[in-house]
Order: sequence, then structure tokens, then C-alpha cells
Amino acid sequence: MENKPKRPPSVLIAQTILICLALIFLAAFLLVITNLFERPSSIGVLVLVRFLRISTISGAIIFLFPVSCLVAFGGLIFRKSFGRWMAVGILSIVFVSFFVGWLQEISRATSTAPMIGIVAIPVLILLLLPLIYQLIFGKRVAAYFRKKESPVNEPPPPPLFDS
Repeated sequence: MENKPKRPPSVLIAQTILICLALIFLAAFLLVITNLFERPSSIGVLVLVRFLRISTISGAIIFLFPVSCLVAFGGLIFRKSFGRWMAVGILSIVFVSFFVGWLQEISRATSTAPMIGIVAIPVLILLLLPLIYQLIFGKRVAAYFRKKESPVNEPPPPPLFDS
């Protein structure tokens, strides 16, 4: 019987964040696609042509980001190291986008309404940083993703003498 370490809480939290991000972006992608094909008017065709021509890169990003989230999620489930590092990369992208959004929110803060964003985003950033740190440097996470090594100290089995 294999003695696998239990899944660390940081891996569980990362899996939850990744699947939520994937579902949000896939829902947004599906809404854009269904909205384009629901309206067969000339405006809908114009929007479709514009979407395919101008925003191909953003459309690819909107599609590839949830796919990469799902691949990282699967890698975390099956204890693959690529899932760990993809999760670190995706959570780092989320961290950077939170930080840039926070800086933009600070620059636009003129009334009390954006003050919620000015306070909420640093809280999310402060919760995301320890998670990324644990995924990179955590001992339990490293043990979780370590491959089972063959036992070195066990002697070979005794020879069989059949007569």
C-alpha cells in the first residue's frame, strides 16, 4: 500500500481558485459567443467580423486562460509538478492584475465609492501572497508532489531454488 501524503490546504485552496477562475472565464466566453450568434442581423455580423478580426488576441486569451486553469487544476489533482507550477504562474498573473487594478483604483479615487476597492483589493492581495509562497516553498506541498522513490535500504529478494 502506498503511503501518499495528504493534500495540503494550500493545494486545496489553489484548486478552488483555479476552478472558479476557469468557470468565470468560460461563462464569459460562452456569453460572448452566444450573443454573437444569437443576433443574425447585420449588426451581429458586423460585431462578429470585428470580434474575429480585431480582438482575436483577446478572444484567444479569454479562451486559453480558463483552459490553462483547467489543465493546472488537473495537474494538481493528479499530483503532477506541472500543475503546481502552472498554478503558481496563474495565481501570480491574478496577483499582478489585482495589484495593477489596485493602483488604477488609487489613481481614480476621488469619492468614497472607490474606497471599498482601495481596501478590498489589498486584502485579496495579502491573502493571495501566502498561498503562492506556500505553493512554491512549502514543505508539505513539496512532499505532496514528490515522486515515490524506490527503497534503497531494502535488500533484494532471496533467490528461488526450484528443483
